[in-house]
Amino acid sequence: MSDDADKLERMETVFSLAKEWTQDQREHDVLDEVFPEWWEPGHELEITPIIF
Repeated sequence: MSDDADKLERMETVFSLAKEWTQDQREHDVLDEVFPEWWEPGHELEITPIIF
């Protein structure tokens, strides 16, 4: 498995865990929406809290 594929798999796991920690459907929807935009191989990670 390539390094980028391994990182992507790990990040998918992190996002899945985040979805399991909330029962709020809005948060599930936001996580699903932002993951493809947020995760790009080599993307500089900058976490911005989501405030409702």
